[in-house]
Amino acid sequence: MKAVVFDLGNVLIRWQPEAALSHLFDSPEEMARVLAEIDFAGWNLEQDRGRSWEDGVAAGRAAHPEQGHVFAAYAEGLAAAHREPIAGTIALLERLHTAGTPLFAITNASERTVELVAEMHGFMPRFGDVVISGVERVAKPEHGIFNTFLARNGYAPEDCLFIDDSPRNVEAARAVGMAAHHFTTADELERDLVERGFL
Repeated sequence: MKAVVFDLGNVLIRWQPEAALSHLFDSPEEMARVLAEIDFAGWNLEQDRGRSWEDGVAAGRAAHPEQGHVFAAYAEGLAAAHREPIAGTIALLERLHTAGTPLFAITNASERTVELVAEMHGFMPRFGDVVISGVERVAKPEHGIFNTFLARNGYAPEDCLFIDDSPRNVEAARAVGMAAHHFTTADELERDLVERGFL
């Protein structure tokens, strides 16, 4: 294998929507209940697919007028939701960079989210390319986003190791022929990278 391809959220940085929304609720339990009721995850997936934030907030307000402020608060709090780094994984990224490994990223995120991540975190220049679902308008686990990465960067699937915290995304990468690691901890990832000869 030649290249390592990272997911961003919950691999290199924590995705914490509660950091943008907790001030709206009296308890974590109330927040979880409301987010489930308004299908926040489904709404956010459409943002990952490229819907504008203006249109997303408007759609959320139209579907759930009594909770419209939740969608607006998340759009305004994107930086807070993506601020915390996962130091152990970033350290591995730096070691791979020092070793000369070609590094890339495939992320389910809006273009604005990735811009904010780049402003807040210093590791983004390590990537030769970042494939953003909101730009390509196709999101993991759909195979198209992996094929876009491969075609754009000239790699065969078997030349790449993909790292993601979602089992569905890991299985999708394997289905297109990439090796894949289901991320749980930096220590487990380090062991796998060593076994595969990257470190």
